[in-house]
Amino acid sequence: MWAYPLKQKDHAASTIRDDWLPFVERQSGHPCKSIRTDRGGEFLGGDLTAWLKKQGIEHQLTTSYTPQTKLGASALWCVHLGLAAESKGWLLWEPSKNCKWLAKIKTDEKGEPSVYKSRLVAKGFQQKEKEDYKEVFAPTAKSPTLRVLLAVAAVRKWKAKQMDIVTAFLYGIVEEEVYMVQPPGYEDGTGRVCKLNKAIYGLKQAPRCWYNRQASALEEIRFRASACDESLFLMGEGESLVLLLVYVDDILLFSSSDKEIDGVQRKLTEQFKCKSLGEARYYLGMHIERDTERGWLKLHQGQYINTLAEKYSLQEEREVVTPLPSDGSTVFSLCSTQSKRS
Repeated sequence: MWAYPLKQKDHAASTIRDDWLPFVERQSGHPCKSIRTDRGGEFLGGDLTAWLKKQGIEHQLTTSYTPQTKLGASALWCVHLGLAAESKGWLLWEPSKNCKWLAKIKTDEKGEPSVYKSRLVAKGFQQKEKEDYKEVFAPTAKSPTLRVLLAVAAVRKWKAKQMDIVTAFLYGIVEEEVYMVQPPGYEDGTGRVCKLNKAIYGLKQAPRCWYNRQASALEEIRFRASACDESLFLMGEGESLVLLLVYVDDILLFSSSDKEIDGVQRKLTEQFKCKSLGEARYYLGMHIERDTERGWLKLHQGQYINTLAEKYSLQEEREVVTPLPSDGSTVFSLCSTQSKRS
C-alpha cells in the first residue's frame, strides 16, 4: 500500500500522473492497464480522463455503497502505513440489498388454485433514489380503455384473446449498478454478492425496465403506441387491424381476424416465454362473459365478492340487488345520526 499526502484534492490528478503511476510501473515491472477511482470530481476532471485515454489506460469507477466508496459502522479496524491503529481503513461489506423467497398461489376465474409460485424478490425498500434507481414510472392500461375496447369488440364481433408473459420482469434490463446478496439456499460460501443484470422482482425500477423492453419488442413487429394510452398498441388497419392492450404481463388482443391474432402471438413467443389463454374470460380480477351472436358482453367480479363474503363470514347473509341507494342518502343519514350522538 502506498500513501501520498495531498495538500489539496485537486492535486490528485497530477499526483497519479506524475508520481504514483510511474512508481507502480517501476515496482511491478509491468505497464498499467487500468485504474479504479471513486466518482469524485478530482478524478473525473477532463485532464486526467483525457490523459488516461491517450495512454490506453482504462479508467474504472466504483459503484455507490461498495467497499471502495463508503466506510460505515461495520468497517474493520486496520493499520495503514504511518497511521494510527484506530484509523478505519477498509470495509467488510454488508450489502444493503437483501432478497427473499415469496410463495404465492394463483387462482383461476373460479377461485381454484391454478399455479403454485415460488419467486425470488429483492427488498426494494432498501434502495436509494438517484443511486440505485432513477425513473420508476411504467404505464399500465387505463380502465376506460379496457371498457371501450370490450364494447367495440362486442358490437363489431371482434375476437378477444388473452396472453400471459411468464416471469415478465426478468426480461427487463437494469441500467443502474445494483448488487444483491446471494439467494437464501443458494449461497456458495464465498460471501460474494450478485450484480443484477435483469430487473428482478421487487426492484423499484423493475416495472419500467419491463415496459421499455416490451415496447421495443412490439415496435420491432410493427406495433405503434396509442397517443391516448401508452399501454395500447396498434398494428395494421382495416380488416388486418390488431389492438393490443397490456397491463404489466397480462395481454389482451383484439381483431376481426384469427389469423392476425395468431401471427402476433407467434411473433411474441419468439421473443418471450408466453402462455396463450384462449378467449378472454378473466382479466385483472374481472369475469368477461359474452355472446358473440347477440353482440352483448358482461363484466362482473363475482369471485371477488365471494372471496370478501368468505373473509368476513357473510356467506349466509341475505342477498339484495343493490345494497345501498345510488344517491348516497342512506350513508349521509347514518353519518348525520352518528355525529349527533357524539
